[in-house]
Amino acid sequence: MATRRANPASVWWNLAKTLAATIMVWAIMMVGIPSLLMRWHWSLDDNSLLRFSPNPSFAVALFIAASGLGVMAAIQLAVAGRGTPLFFDAPRRLVTTGVYGHFRHPIMVSGVLQGIAVAIFGGSFILVGYLLLGIILWFLIARPTEELELARYFGRPYEIYRRGVPGYFPAFRAWFPADDSAARSIVVTGEYRAGRGGKREPK
Repeated sequence: MATRRANPASVWWNLAKTLAATIMVWAIMMVGIPSLLMRWHWSLDDNSLLRFSPNPSFAVALFIAASGLGVMAAIQLAVAGRGTPLFFDAPRRLVTTGVYGHFRHPIMVSGVLQGIAVAIFGGSFILVGYLLLGIILWFLIARPTEELELARYFGRPYEIYRRGVPGYFPAFRAWFPADDSAARSIVVTGEYRAGRGGKREPK
């Protein structure tokens, strides 16, 4: 699945696209598909083994907190990254600040926590299976593809960032590049790419 970088656009247009994409993805992945799975669950003759006691209050609180994390990360991609979370409208700049300074995949973590919340709300092991399937597909297909593309597009700045920041469990202190003003600018903004012979070339 080839990644396509976003065309130059205003921050407001990137935010509008990000909002629309977020609503669409949540509507499908967190409402539409789980609703269909729950209908199938309740249509089974004996679904007692597939049920557990739901906890709606905890599920709603967890979903709101997870959604807040996802929204913050998506806004950063729109504002600092000058793109959207979508692979066909991806950020043009490497984002390493804010939540991305604590861990590299906040949107994925947000999605997993949302999936846990949906499963707890529904009290269904079918929804747990749906969540596990999504996690497996992420680790086997989406994550390797995304990280290879980031390394190809941003080069050494991304490699420096990847080595310094955990993927899924946030570090207490935000990461920051080495105390070198030129390197710091390159890593944070992604404004330069390494050319032949290691020479830095503007994008």
